[in-house]
Amino acid sequence: MDKPELLESIAAALGVSVNALKDYGVETAGDLMSLLVRLEDSFGIVPSADGSGLSLNPKAPHAPKAAMAIELWAEKRARLENGEIDADEYEDWKALL
Repeated sequence: MDKPELLESIAAALGVSVNALKDYGVETAGDLMSLLVRLEDSFGIVPSADGSGLSLNPKAPHAPKAAMAIELWAEKRARLENGEIDADEYEDWKALL
């Protein structure tokens, strides 16, 4: 069994996304930048002019789905901040991604 198949089997057994088992190696700002610029073409992630945030270029192939996923994330964060869910529920939701 090769590594992708093994990860798929483990993820299925745990009931989580394969992405939850991957190590993206993001430990520094440089690592984060490398990941973000790799996501620019397919997801349209672009920086704001002042560097304080990111936005999506809606013309990128995967931007519409990414925008929907980020909107769901924002809703979950709002529910956490409003006390509608607790930190454990929020972490459980993130683990399912």
